[in-house]
Amino acid sequence: MKYDCILAVGCSFVHGSAIEDENGRPANDQYRFSKVLSDKLNLPEVNLARAGGSNERIFRKIYEFFTQCKEYKNPLIVIGLTGLSRTQMYSNESEHYWDNHILDQFSQSGDQLKNLMSGRADK
Repeated sequence: MKYDCILAVGCSFVHGSAIEDENGRPANDQYRFSKVLSDKLNLPEVNLARAGGSNERIFRKIYEFFTQCKEYKNPLIVIGLTGLSRTQMYSNESEHYWDNHILDQFSQSGDQLKNLMSGRADK
């Protein structure tokens, strides 16, 4: 089968968040595994991953890719699933999808927890 691009979707690990070069500068675009794979296979990389993304977001992004992308028709899809505690919700008011990390509240206390819950209420 002949692929026309690498489609990578997932959370921070697929996005390449927090990857640094030897001088401590951000280098996610250079060293993330989907970029290394695309260079090795000589294919363009389409990376739709986002730090904190939920599994719902991952599959929504894949669906949107196939319904909206006109340039690529036969991608090699690389999926990095994330924790089941991450969920996604849609706000009719903001017309936006929001990722929600349910288990985050257990690592927070006091003002941190109050700010976290307030942010969720705003969403």
